[in-house]
Amino acid sequence: MLRFLAHTVVFTLLCIFAGLPRYDLKAQGNSVITYTPEQGVCNYNTSGMIRDHIGRIWVSSGGGVSRYDGREWKCFGIQDGLISIVIYNLKEDKFGNIWLVYSGKRFITRIVNDKVFNYYFDKIIQDLYLNDDGTLSLLSWQDGVYATAKFNYEQPESTPWKKLPKDYTARSVHCSNNFICSPPPGSRLPWKLCRNGEFISIPPLQPLKSPENRVFYLDYQRDIKIFFKWLYWGEVEPFIMDGNKKLSLKPHFFTSPYGPTTKINADYVTFSFDDRYKHLYLIWKIGVNDYLLQEYVTSSFKPLNTIRFQSKYKPNFVTKDAAGNFWIGTERAVQKILCYQYSIPLGTTGLLNSVWTIQQSSDSNLWLGSFGEGLTIFDGYKFRRPPGNFNDLSKAQLANSTIRMHDGTMLFNVHSSKFLTTGVLAVKDKKWKWLMDKKLGIYFDRDRHGRLMVGTFSDGLYIFRDDKKLTSDNLYKVIDKKKGLKLDVVLAAVQDRYGRYWMGRASQGIAVYDPGKDTVINWLIRDKKKDIGAISIAEDRRGNLWFGGLTGLYFLKNRPDIEAIQEMRKECIKVGEEIFEKNELNEINEIELVDDSTLLVGYPKGYFLIDLNKFYTNPQICPLRGAFKMKNENYTLGSIEQNSFLRSKDGNYWLVTVDGIVSHNPFKYKPTNPPGDVFIDSMKVGNRLFTSFEDKIKLANEQRTLSLYFSVPVDSLLYHNLSFQYRLNNDDWSPLQRESQILFQNLNSGDYNLQIRAVKDGNYSPVKNISFAILPPLWLRWQVWLVSFIIFTLLGLYLYSRQRTIYRQKLSLAQKETEFELMNREKDTLRVSAIVNQLNPHFINNALQWLQVKMEDDVESISVIGRLAENINTVFRNSRKNISFHGLANELQLASNYLYIQATRFGPGLKYRMPELSRDDFIMQVDVPIMIIQIHVENAVEHGIRNTDTGDGEVSVTVREDGEYIVIAIEDNGVGREKAALLGSKGTQNGTTMLRELEKIYNKNNRLKISQTYYDGIFTEETGEKYGTRVVIRIPKAYSYKI
Repeated sequence: MLRFLAHTVVFTLLCIFAGLPRYDLKAQGNSVITYTPEQGVCNYNTSGMIRDHIGRIWVSSGGGVSRYDGREWKCFGIQDGLISIVIYNLKEDKFGNIWLVYSGKRFITRIVNDKVFNYYFDKIIQDLYLNDDGTLSLLSWQDGVYATAKFNYEQPESTPWKKLPKDYTARSVHCSNNFICSPPPGSRLPWKLCRNGEFISIPPLQPLKSPENRVFYLDYQRDIKIFFKWLYWGEVEPFIMDGNKKLSLKPHFFTSPYGPTTKINADYVTFSFDDRYKHLYLIWKIGVNDYLLQEYVTSSFKPLNTIRFQSKYKPNFVTKDAAGNFWIGTERAVQKILCYQYSIPLGTTGLLNSVWTIQQSSDSNLWLGSFGEGLTIFDGYKFRRPPGNFNDLSKAQLANSTIRMHDGTMLFNVHSSKFLTTGVLAVKDKKWKWLMDKKLGIYFDRDRHGRLMVGTFSDGLYIFRDDKKLTSDNLYKVIDKKKGLKLDVVLAAVQDRYGRYWMGRASQGIAVYDPGKDTVINWLIRDKKKDIGAISIAEDRRGNLWFGGLTGLYFLKNRPDIEAIQEMRKECIKVGEEIFEKNELNEINEIELVDDSTLLVGYPKGYFLIDLNKFYTNPQICPLRGAFKMKNENYTLGSIEQNSFLRSKDGNYWLVTVDGIVSHNPFKYKPTNPPGDVFIDSMKVGNRLFTSFEDKIKLANEQRTLSLYFSVPVDSLLYHNLSFQYRLNNDDWSPLQRESQILFQNLNSGDYNLQIRAVKDGNYSPVKNISFAILPPLWLRWQVWLVSFIIFTLLGLYLYSRQRTIYRQKLSLAQKETEFELMNREKDTLRVSAIVNQLNPHFINNALQWLQVKMEDDVESISVIGRLAENINTVFRNSRKNISFHGLANELQLASNYLYIQATRFGPGLKYRMPELSRDDFIMQVDVPIMIIQIHVENAVEHGIRNTDTGDGEVSVTVREDGEYIVIAIEDNGVGREKAALLGSKGTQNGTTMLRELEKIYNKNNRLKISQTYYDGIFTEETGEKYGTRVVIRIPKAYSYKI
């Protein structure tokens, strides 16, 4: 027994109480995930907490009951059948029923399979407890008398009650199955133990007899018993009794593998007792928002775990899930404490900003290097600055990567400091010195022979023979530009099984040095823009390589003839994309082989562990042991820094992040389980609900929108990492989704095979198949087509004879219509000929009248004879051939000649501008109706400009292309069409009328039409009076003038 007591003393770290200092530390501790009503919890203030036989967490509160299954929280309240939402306690019996008891109420509630049942009694139900066989018993109180009874499952109203004499006091402890009942003071009545629906007489428990103290008893299972004593000043003292020996459970020391034992002052906060697993949890407060959680096995009171965590909420209850994580019910939230992960975020007292590197010294302290604030030391409990002359490094910029040499010296890369710009800093026995002055190291590691490798900023890779000195005379090899290295910076390096040295830089590429050939092969991004770079490189136990960089994670099956690789990206397999969200793995900052079958990968959202044994069974997928990120509710910090990994002496993995540092304990972490089989719960189509899927479901054609609901068995580990994928008819798998339902809308008719699988961190469940069919519309079914064929065949035979008669009648009518159409075409042809004959002499009418006058006494008229002759020749040539169109070049020449004649006739007051186009231009070859420009030019002169006060003005003609059209614009600054009409200067309108008739005749035979649009008053006088005219003619480039 004394050996047991000594063993207990060692594990609980107890000592004589003394006044001790309290560290008001911030933030550090095992990672805490907090759940509030925003995350689905029913209410803030918890009143009880258990883990059920499946592994789910149940939390009672003043606002109902919450249940967590690893995917989501579900709340039970009044709407689900609870009579009240103010719950006092909850238990689970051996049948899987969850029982609720209410404070001062005459009823209890049972929840099973999400259904709620209420039971009423004539007594106030004080509490619930479980019998030795796992069934339920009740404790009641009525008029000062306690009673207990085994719950009658078959007839609850017939539950047999056993009463205590009046004035007995039941000393109940929340979460316990024991109620010790003491008799009235001075009475010789026996003490009673409430168990299995009975009151059993027991010997008095000595600690409970102290009248000056309030002492409660927890467990009566063994000779070793635990008590809780409320002291006068409000402190609670938990202690155990082994016979007559009393041993306090209060901790007085904090022990860490990273430094010496630290004295603490712990105040009791709460405890919980696990009925199912017989574990006791104690929580102590050791600082502001700083707590210590102790876990004991009550069979021996051997301590299992001591967990430090931070919370701004007061803990009330504790339980533990199958993964070993602790769940805390507080006054304001439910919190999960990760047993395997320790986080020290920025803002923690003593932690420097911008920590970039971490190393462990010979005395087990952790040394952290900051980019700009030098070094600090962590002893597992608090941070402190190194002593002595380390103040000279208080502003030093320490970069990524560090290493401990064989003699315990720690090497750090320093970008700048108070004394030197760059260099390698050596730290040992709390002293430091410079090595490799002004050689900026950027990476440390060892090759396969244990030789130190130093990647530098601009001088390549240095490899030293041993650790004795880092000088040029101790160099084994320098791989630099002289060897053909084209990387400016070596950020990562590894020696492979063939003796070659691989090097990488994220923004430049990858290089390998072959000692046998004494040369470097480079794969640069600038040469192959789609090639890859590397921030981190690792070789696994099979000799294959892993690269992490700015484009993701890559696997290379290593081989001797590496020089045959032309493009590294094509040779590598990109890993992990199929099990992460799109673009989630675009950047990899850390790769580390942590054991023979596990690869740790750090990236901006956290880190994950690749199961290499499973990977090599199918390299196309990437099964993980776990993925740690905020979305999975198992990580609280930010992006992992590059090359920042440390395996401490106790086997934990330490990683530096942009938000602090994090530790992963591989011995406490339980790898994720593969997901269970997918179960189809239901399929909803409109108002129809399907729950059986043995036979193929057939849906009507109008039922083309459906919702499918499915689930998988609860994983007792409660990892929040379950996703789903689906596909139809062997199409590509859908992206990962967290929702356990699928909505299909507007599916086409046909047969469908839907496949669904669950995914947990790259581990897949068996595929679940469900078949359904959407029937085609009535008019597409073969039966309808057969009946229709018969009907239409009979109808066709009848119509055939009718059709012959109708055909003969239509043939006769068509012949007549053809004759009529020919007559119309002949009529149009004659009309076009008549119009052409009228248009041809139209343009020379005014010129000839003027010449008749001028020829008698003015030789000036002779200058226009050439122009007039040219136009006459063009017009009468068309007239003889009965042509109503010609090229745009000819039409522009007609208009130009006309304007020249008129300018000569009316003097310099008439100006004109024509387009400067070559006759070789394509646009000049387009055919246009004859006189279509000349007539509008003539109207502009005769009715627009000639009616101005001075008779002066300007006419302009422009031509441009607009898609399938040419656009001709004729503008003048005359009085305008409206004012000319008021002045009686409209002319005969024969020219424009004949153009419209030609337009109408030709347009009906063309898809694209000729159009003429008039715009009046295009200019404005200072007086506001409008003047001027624009005519816009649009003529298709491909236009037929056939009738």
